[in-house]
Amino acid sequence: MAYTQRKQEIINLLKNSDEALSIDLLCDRIYASRSTIRRDLIQMENEGLIVRHFGAVSLTPSSSKENTAVYRGLENTEKKTAIARSASTLLHDNMVLFLDSSSTASYLVPYLSSHENLTVITNSIDSALKLNSAAGVTCFLCPGKVKHNSYSIIGDFACTFLDNFRADLAILSCKAISPSGLYEGDDAQAMIKRHMMQQAEKTVALCDSTKENCQGFIRLCTFQDIHLLISDSPFSETVTAAVKEAGCSLITGDRV
Repeated sequence: MAYTQRKQEIINLLKNSDEALSIDLLCDRIYASRSTIRRDLIQMENEGLIVRHFGAVSLTPSSSKENTAVYRGLENTEKKTAIARSASTLLHDNMVLFLDSSSTASYLVPYLSSHENLTVITNSIDSALKLNSAAGVTCFLCPGKVKHNSYSIIGDFACTFLDNFRADLAILSCKAISPSGLYEGDDAQAMIKRHMMQQAEKTVALCDSTKENCQGFIRLCTFQDIHLLISDSPFSETVTAAVKEAGCSLITGDRV
């Protein structure tokens, strides 16, 4: 089993446990040697995914702050795939798009390659690298500060750079959703996304249903600021009512 597969198995085991798991238990469940598991755990701790204790490990405690890029990339992959598939129907040739550095928005990248004369402005290093081989896409990567443990560019340089463009759509995600709007766990990321929204004709928010159970300490926007919200499944009645009352279109499920 490759490292990526073992890493996903370890994450799944820890998510389903209410306490730290011993290294011996991980070895038994994953059928790997103690030295292999120990090597994996050291790398996972460096990636910000887990915390090692004496002979045991646990997931990095959740908080209002932004998770690492590696952790976000492993979360809710099926939900993000469904959301991207729905959002892809909004795309057509000759568009100009803002794309934020969220892992959810990155799932849309493969769909961009099938279009012609697209212009994409992003603060995601990962998305920019993937778009480098797309013949029909011109990609601009924001200058600025590389956020620690992230493939994301942030800061004043990036915000000023975004102000040089006008886009058809700003496509972004968030840390959390509540009846009062979308929230972020990082003020620098919130500033980038707000500049994208200000410079776009319309804003499309990609938000999987688990975000309602998350927390963010800074409000990114209200639902009045969003034209379309796409999720994999319905939100609670209170969030759904707030979205509709604001006049924001809501799509839940793998369709548009």
